[in-house]
Amino acid sequence: MIKDEITYPDIQKVLDNGDLSKSQKISKLEVLLNVERQLQRAGTESNMNHDDGTNSRLRHLELALDAMGSDACAPEDNCAATL
Repeated sequence: MIKDEITYPDIQKVLDNGDLSKSQKISKLEVLLNVERQLQRAGTESNMNHDDGTNSRLRHLELALDAMGSDACAPEDNCAATL
């Protein structure tokens, strides 16, 4: 199961929280995903960045959202445009 592959405690905590509905979990994960994307974007714009563009935390958030049945696609991922 994809959920077992998630190693970040804060992501796992959201997934395991029985007090949250599915839509609440998705909402919390989307907030974390957006923050992580902003951090990655800021990091790649730095001249001192040694990152190769991969971010395992970002990938784990995408996996968590996928496991919840939500599409984690962003405009910069070349997804279909929405109105």
